[in-house]
Amino acid sequence: ATWTSLTATAFDVGESISDISMYTNSYGVAVGNSGHVVRISTSTTVTEELVLDSPTGFYDVATPAAAVSYIVGLGVVAAYDNGGPEAPEQFAMESGDGTYTNSLLPTFTWDAAFDEISDILGYEFSLDESTWAKIGDVTTYTLEDDLTTGEQTVYVRAYDDAFNTGDSSALTITVDQTDPTVGSVTPLAATTGTSTQFRAEATDASGIDSCALYVDGSSVGAMSYDSAAEEYYRSRSFSTAGVYSVYAYCTDLAGNTQAGATSNLIVTVSTSTETPADETDETDEASAGDLIKTACPGGEDVNDPCRAVYFLGDDGKRHAFPNEKVFFTWYSDFDDVVVVSTSYMASVTLGRNVTYHPGTTMVKFPSLNTVYGVGEEGELRAVTSEDVAVSIFGSNWNTMIHDISEAFYGNYSFGDDIDNTSDFDPDEVEDSVDSINDIL
Repeated sequence: ATWTSLTATAFDVGESISDISMYTNSYGVAVGNSGHVVRISTSTTVTEELVLDSPTGFYDVATPAAAVSYIVGLGVVAAYDNGGPEAPEQFAMESGDGTYTNSLLPTFTWDAAFDEISDILGYEFSLDESTWAKIGDVTTYTLEDDLTTGEQTVYVRAYDDAFNTGDSSALTITVDQTDPTVGSVTPLAATTGTSTQFRAEATDASGIDSCALYVDGSSVGAMSYDSAAEEYYRSRSFSTAGVYSVYAYCTDLAGNTQAGATSNLIVTVSTSTETPADETDETDEASAGDLIKTACPGGEDVNDPCRAVYFLGDDGKRHAFPNEKVFFTWYSDFDDVVVVSTSYMASVTLGRNVTYHPGTTMVKFPSLNTVYGVGEEGELRAVTSEDVAVSIFGSNWNTMIHDISEAFYGNYSFGDDIDNTSDFDPDEVEDSVDSINDIL
């Protein structure tokens, strides 16, 4: 009473149905002795789908699991795979912080999917889970059509060589192409030898990833976040009076960057004639890696020899910093300077000058037009075009250039030119150097 008749048009006229095996009450597989395999589905009507046409006749079918049938014929055993691959894992976006991006054509990656029976034939990608594009047997994909700004969800799924599609993995991302809002640095006055805390506000819809304090166009270090004041801050001291340009440079989670307005910081000479507390106790001992200087009794001119700070190298020599711009690419302040006696200082041989920390800035000589990046061993590497400079150092690359006096030309060696983006990664170069000893 509950059977429904089906005319099996996929079989040949006169072909015998050798066996039927049902996965569930709704569908199963039928095989014929002339070599046809048909998937039978039932809902309101009964339908059929030819899934194999073989010259070999089949006479038995078994369904040990819901995803596969094993079909036995004359000299052959075939597997009919009815299950899709598992959803790809570790689905992620490469740009930005993995959730936010400023690219309309970001790149995505995922781990290879797994299928219990068949091999993975390829993957499909979708922006709406209704229209899918086949992208090949790859585990990385860069979009070919622009995304829109704002939050959206993208999908990826695998299909096997039985053409079953698997479950999809979803990733919700936000495309943000708006630069952060960065305020001016305060305060704009400081005195030599005194640590001053500089602050700036920075906001962004997607969130601020990092801010750095720039002095005369070069970063002097990352700024910390004060959640109570909602400001970024960094402390810094100056050994030389003068007018310095300062600004904060911030990056949001999507990778957008913005420099705050450049302000003039006026540093004046401290009028104190007292001996600093850290210079009252001299020592005749110092260790390799220390910063050393002699004591200043008080009231000395900024050019007095007692103001000079040296790096004590592993080679047993003291190495001078040509100026404070070089010093602040290695250190953020003078807090760890060891005050030594004049007799001890005189006993330590002078070595070569300290050069700029690799990867932290760009440099040039005033009488030359060539701009250089500083390589892993302190060598200067010529940047061959403005496009290369922008791609490596960003759109504000020309604010990162420090002039090196021709008097110090002999302090540097010269390496290979930087012709392409792949030739130089400032972050990797900076991280490769732990100490001034690495470049001496």
